[in-house]
Amino acid sequence: MGMNNFKELQKEQMDKVQFKSSRIKSGITSSISAFTFMGNMLDHFIPKVLGLFVNMAGGDDSKTSIRRPKYPNTPS
Repeated sequence: MGMNNFKELQKEQMDKVQFKSSRIKSGITSSISAFTFMGNMLDHFIPKVLGLFVNMAGGDDSKTSIRRPKYPNTPS
């Protein structure tokens, strides 16, 4: 499975940059990884939390939520 273009660009840019010390490069890499992880978690959990609040308020979130297929390349 290949990486998407943004991940390829990120890897290419990190390989090109010359750092004065490996500590700086590892610090930047770990920061990028942490922010990527946090972004992925927010992307997955925020819609669920918002749906929970809608349901708690008496609404129906199934009418407004975006339907994503469970597996890629399958019809919704």
